[in-house]
Amino acid sequence: RMHVKLRHMKVAFIGSKLAIIRLITVIFPIVALLLSAGSVSVSLPFYSSTTDLTALGVYNAYNNGVVAYIFKMASSNLAADQFAAVRNIFVFYASVAVVAVLVFLLTILCFISYKNMPKITACVAIAGIVLSVVMGFVINSVCASVDGSTIVSAKGGYGLFVEAGAFALVALFNILLVVFKPKVEYEEGDWERYQILLKVKSGEVDFDSLPQPIVETTETREIEEEIAKGLKHFEDAEGRKEIEEGEEPETVTSEQGGDSVE
Repeated sequence: RMHVKLRHMKVAFIGSKLAIIRLITVIFPIVALLLSAGSVSVSLPFYSSTTDLTALGVYNAYNNGVVAYIFKMASSNLAADQFAAVRNIFVFYASVAVVAVLVFLLTILCFISYKNMPKITACVAIAGIVLSVVMGFVINSVCASVDGSTIVSAKGGYGLFVEAGAFALVALFNILLVVFKPKVEYEEGDWERYQILLKVKSGEVDFDSLPQPIVETTETREIEEEIAKGLKHFEDAEGRKEIEEGEEPETVTSEQGGDSVE
């Protein structure tokens, strides 16, 4: 079973050129999060902040309490609609980031099923494309709704286009892996032994009733040949030993020209 699992793991990661390229592209959505998708600014008499919509910028805004402040102001009486719109930007950005990390984790765990995991990863990557596009529309709508506001302002960036493209690459190569499945090459007898193991575990076959060897391979045939040679050598040695330990052979004479021949 371990031999089969290792073969599946090898095929999932480096079983083909497509699989290797898939491993490279999976980091693109995470790297794209470092690019600016825009910015959000809040300006009040006793509070002001500007958040760059990058992974680092949103993380710092969360640690500094900016995100919590915007969520709180979305339910207040002061420019609640504008703060609610900005809150939606952070929600969608967090969703895109979660999908990017999820795509990475699914690719790392692709050995669980080299056939099904590309399908799941492709679906998640397509969801990332949709979220990136929707977030772009949300940012544009927020920019339009807060245009001229002295409290909240927002602007878009090119990071979302790169993010959508990165998800598209991941989805493309996973779909190609679904269409052009890599071929698994097992060592002789491994797959047959694995199938028998499954039958034994399910109770379909009794382990004690299995033949020996369980599966005949080149390796088992060579072992049987060595055993046969060893047995023949042993029998020959026993035969010589019996002759050496036995009585002297009788003298047989025949009359031929008056001579005695032993």
